[in-house]
Amino acid sequence: MLNDFANYLVLHWGAFVRKEGIEYTFNCPNCGDKNNHFSFNVEKGISNCFRCGYRPTPFEFLIERGNLKKSEASDLLKSREKKVFKDVQSNLQCDFPPGVIEIDKLDGGLKVLFEDWLSKNGVKMHDAKRLNFKIGVKKGLSGFGRIIIPVIEDSKMVYWLGRTMLDEVKPKYLFPPIPRKGILWGIDSFIEHEKEYKEVLICEGWKDAYKVGGVALLSKFIDNIQIEKILKRLPRDWSLGVMLDGDAFSEGYKIAKKFKSRGLNFIKLYNLMNKKDPGECADRVEAIKNSKVYDFNEFSHHIKAILNKNENKRI
Repeated sequence: MLNDFANYLVLHWGAFVRKEGIEYTFNCPNCGDKNNHFSFNVEKGISNCFRCGYRPTPFEFLIERGNLKKSEASDLLKSREKKVFKDVQSNLQCDFPPGVIEIDKLDGGLKVLFEDWLSKNGVKMHDAKRLNFKIGVKKGLSGFGRIIIPVIEDSKMVYWLGRTMLDEVKPKYLFPPIPRKGILWGIDSFIEHEKEYKEVLICEGWKDAYKVGGVALLSKFIDNIQIEKILKRLPRDWSLGVMLDGDAFSEGYKIAKKFKSRGLNFIKLYNLMNKKDPGECADRVEAIKNSKVYDFNEFSHHIKAILNKNENKRI
């Protein structure tokens, strides 16, 4: 895999990642595309613009669009095994993108913009500091004007999420060029946050998990590595709750069923009724209040969850 080339696409072209770190998409530099029609497969080294048909090789792209010398392009592409961002599952540390600073050092317009974003999203400044948020301040880099939210596991950053502070800026999200499989936002701190309830809540997004004190899959699907990590850290006398977004009840049911099949006895499935996602709620109490709860210990509840899942499929 062309790891350094993938890193180059993210940092210099604002590419965002699809297909577990293999596919990188951004606006085509050949036809003036504004809708991310250009795609690079960094495993096969092939590209395509679905609008104009532009298909350069990585070497051609670096010379034609990156203005690199042939020797520079060749050196970058030769380092196929070097990983600028470390492999998540090797338990090594991931690096922040260049051009970011601590939020304490913000001033001027970016500071005002950040404080406004915190207010709109219900995130407290002291929590942003505790969670080690960074801000991209270097113009010309893909992280500029974005909040960089680290994903910490075993006290190390294994991934990060880049979120623009202005909704009109596209793409809205930015990710490092490494696979996201197996990582969990909030896994280091869920015991502290949830000890009052003795229940771990599994959510989709980091803000959902932040609001209700849970862990985030960063997706509506769960993989086996995530399951193992949760089971390993879940205290024996605690229960597990699945609280995905309001439109993902079927996916939540499948997650609850997977934990049930692993022998976990205390499982609850939450179906948000009046909110789009847990992140819209003020806290865990409000999120649960706005949910219909299915207790997987109760056979009748399990059947009702199946019926509700099937009904949602028909809608």
